[in-house]
Amino acid sequence: MSRTKKLSLSLLFVFAFVTFFNPLAKAFADESISSTKADLKVGQVYHGFKLTEQENLEDFDGIGRIFVHEKTGAKLFQLQNNDKNKTFVVSFRTPVDNNTGKPHILEHALLLGGSEKYPIKQLMTQIDKGALTNLLNGWTFSDKTAYPFSTVNDEEFNNIMDIYLDMAYNARIKEIENIFDEEAWHHEIFNENDPIKYTGVVFNEMKGALSSSDRIFSKAIDRSLYPDTVYNFLSGGDPKHIPELTYEELVEFYETYYHPSNSYIYLYGDMDILEKLKLIDENQLSAFSKKDIDSTIKPQTPFTKPVTYEADYSIPADASTDNATYLSLNFSVGESKDVKNILTISMLDKLVFDNPASPLIKNLHNAGFDTVNGSYSLAGIQPTISIIAKNTDASKKAEFEKIVFDSLKQIVNEGIDAELLESTLNSFVLEDKLAKSYNKDTGINLYHSVALELNYDGNVFDMFNTNSIIEGFKKATETKYFETFLQEKIIDNNFRSLVVLNPVPGLSAKEQEAEAKKLAEYKESLSEEELANLIKENKALVAWQNAPDNPEDLAKLPKLKLNELTPKVETVPTEIKNIGDVKVLYHPAFTFGTNKLNMFFDSTYIKQEQLPYINLLTKLIGNLDTVNFKYTDIPKESLKYTNGISISPANFRSSTDTDVYSPKVQVSFTSLNENMNTSIKLVEELLFNTKYEDKNRIRTLLANLLVAAENDLYNSAYRYVNNENMAKFSDAEAYSKDANYYGYYELLVDLNKNFDTKFDEMVATLKEVSNTLFIKNNLVVSATLEEKHYDLFEKNITKILENLDTLDASEQKYKFNNVAPANTGYTFGSQVNYISQAFNINELGYKLDASPELLTTIVNSFLWQKMRVEGGAYGAYLWLYDSGNVAIFTYRDPRVAGSFEDLEILPIYLSNIELPEAQLEQFKISALAGYYTPSSVFEKASAADSRYFLNINEKDIQKEIDRIMNTSIDDIRKFGEIMHNGLRRDYKSVIGNNSTIEDANDLFPFVLPFILEK
Repeated sequence: MSRTKKLSLSLLFVFAFVTFFNPLAKAFADESISSTKADLKVGQVYHGFKLTEQENLEDFDGIGRIFVHEKTGAKLFQLQNNDKNKTFVVSFRTPVDNNTGKPHILEHALLLGGSEKYPIKQLMTQIDKGALTNLLNGWTFSDKTAYPFSTVNDEEFNNIMDIYLDMAYNARIKEIENIFDEEAWHHEIFNENDPIKYTGVVFNEMKGALSSSDRIFSKAIDRSLYPDTVYNFLSGGDPKHIPELTYEELVEFYETYYHPSNSYIYLYGDMDILEKLKLIDENQLSAFSKKDIDSTIKPQTPFTKPVTYEADYSIPADASTDNATYLSLNFSVGESKDVKNILTISMLDKLVFDNPASPLIKNLHNAGFDTVNGSYSLAGIQPTISIIAKNTDASKKAEFEKIVFDSLKQIVNEGIDAELLESTLNSFVLEDKLAKSYNKDTGINLYHSVALELNYDGNVFDMFNTNSIIEGFKKATETKYFETFLQEKIIDNNFRSLVVLNPVPGLSAKEQEAEAKKLAEYKESLSEEELANLIKENKALVAWQNAPDNPEDLAKLPKLKLNELTPKVETVPTEIKNIGDVKVLYHPAFTFGTNKLNMFFDSTYIKQEQLPYINLLTKLIGNLDTVNFKYTDIPKESLKYTNGISISPANFRSSTDTDVYSPKVQVSFTSLNENMNTSIKLVEELLFNTKYEDKNRIRTLLANLLVAAENDLYNSAYRYVNNENMAKFSDAEAYSKDANYYGYYELLVDLNKNFDTKFDEMVATLKEVSNTLFIKNNLVVSATLEEKHYDLFEKNITKILENLDTLDASEQKYKFNNVAPANTGYTFGSQVNYISQAFNINELGYKLDASPELLTTIVNSFLWQKMRVEGGAYGAYLWLYDSGNVAIFTYRDPRVAGSFEDLEILPIYLSNIELPEAQLEQFKISALAGYYTPSSVFEKASAADSRYFLNINEKDIQKEIDRIMNTSIDDIRKFGEIMHNGLRRDYKSVIGNNSTIEDANDLFPFVLPFILEK
């Protein structure tokens, strides 16, 4: 489940530029809106819901409606259109007044605790067994909690809508304290000689979340600007304060805010609205009456003078604090429900705050602030703009602040770059066309925009009427609109803060010691009888967790029937053509006058010792000067003609052999057809004319890349631990480790530490890799566009192909050390762990008969119960591939040795599994869900490209569908034998907490730091 969300720059950019600026239009459909059969009238009541407002949203090819349920006051917004992927959300305003995490814990309690009508433990996982949903989740924000799902199946939509509403309005948390103990926290002890520990899913989850310095920094910014509001508190919960929460307080919070009168229901897509209103009213709302609930989100009174706020984050005990401070200047700007205000903020971010060509960024870089970026948040009632500097020193805060304000004044005086403004606005035309293809996220992206109005009592339809604002932006150069906004809302704004995030060596370990001391004192305070009762309570909790649900209660869950489903593979056609010596994968499709081009350059000619440079090269291209462009001009050129040029590594792994893989560098862009020629020329300029001699610029970029890589290590530790583990026996994974994972990180550390001495060698290697990579005999091109535009594509792509060299070289024969070393544990500044155990089925001499998708569904269900419900980990999962690779891993896990011990039970469970036919059928339906996930035409084309490189055709995919349908219980039991022998290979890895890993020294005789000394 997604958690407390401070909306990031990238996420909000999607919302603003796809949802606000780029209205959805008719999505590859000729029919009119199919379910608007009823001619609804404003002021009329339909099944208890009064229609208060209705607008034709022509740009969105839909109708927007606002209803109010007369008996309860529940609000409902509907956007009716042709999207078959229907989306539902029920949300509540949930203001908090402390850091115990009440909204977050309630989110867990509702999704997993069951309801009056559906009294089932782990309710969400039971829904997911036998569901086709492509979204089933809960989200805790700073001031609201939301429960979304989406599905293409109308019967399933009705079923889950009823379950969601019942768990929201009639949750069992009111009667069952065990739900609180499991999901929030409790004192854990099973033997009187053992130490007492805190455990609970949310408690452990937030320990992992707050291991991220970025997460701590984000909260510090909120606290600095909004000290008298809900945003001063951590709605997800602070592990230091979660144990202060009592069960009674949580129930009181639930009964205060989880009532229809405080709820907002969102319906999106192609549906019969009268049917939905009838179901909601009769099944749920009719049982309630209106209630006065004060959940208003109160804004912060603006400051009369700026403030400075300091916070701490943990670094390893032996790490240096030099250049490890974070600084940010933060401005509270207007209201989130003011659409023009938030669009202006998002525009200014691209024009000023996060633009490498901006005087603000350039001046900070020139002053030695290498790692700088802009950010903005619409996560609360008052939007925030921030300019952030990382890897700096607290003594530079005055200099940082002065440069920021001097630079902003310079921008106001000199004016916004008119060409950049024009190119940014021109990119909206392209984005508008791209948004016309519905995909699985369209409905939920729109919800996030609508919620800004719903949650803060704004006008929802303002979100759909932005044309006049955009027209005004087009005249902004003449009117000086953005310059005036900068002067009034930023430069002259005293409602601002300077945040300093200080590194503290060993802070995490000190907090753990303090926690252990507190718990030891608590244990000491218990009498023998009290301790015995506590042990008894823990055993009773485990017994409750393991007790099966009543079959009669499980039968109440409405389910789809397997024999009523007709899964199929949605594809776009692929025509294999040749232009000279270059192969072209052509996907003819209706694309609204746009085209998407992918250029796949085979990277197997690159020397093995140069593999990490492939990733580095892709990160530098587009951020350095070329022969004809300054790096500051490249974003303008790119936005003017494309949706952005992406250059990144890709590794297509064989579906049948773990040592067979096809590594590429993928160059991608989408453009209007009339801009195709210019776009291709820009790609050619980037690939062949980039200049690598700007020492100061590259120094800055390397510093930024290292920060990004370390953030990725923390945020995606589960990927690194699995890669580390599978690289012991898989050449494909070993390649990825060297080229894209830890090998790339090691290269960045080395180049940053030894920049001056290694600069010339680095430049020479980058040029060699570039010259070896971007050649004609390495290339396959993929093009998705309408057939009438193919000749135009061929004409334009031929120009770049004619300039490509052909290299007289052969593929490198990479040799990786696949001899498994003694298992090694890796530590970083985290209070939780990420464990992995892996093996390869083929290496054991087995052939997998059962469907990998089905086995994954069944095993993940077991792991959820064993590792999450009982063990307290936030998650536990199986990765299983036809190549034979198997990885089982946990996520934000408080344990190490105990979790590996629990994995030993999995083969026994599988070997002796008993599944009634009806239950096996439900697992099969869940395994088929991926074949019911909607995707855009470009997403389908991308999947077709992957299948080409993996040598998979539609018949192969149909075989996989048949494999799901035909897998027997004996096939599943056979996997138990495979799992037993696989786990005996003893390929284990862990990344996480130092003391917990050292306690498992019999498993990990070697313990090394994961974060390298810089």
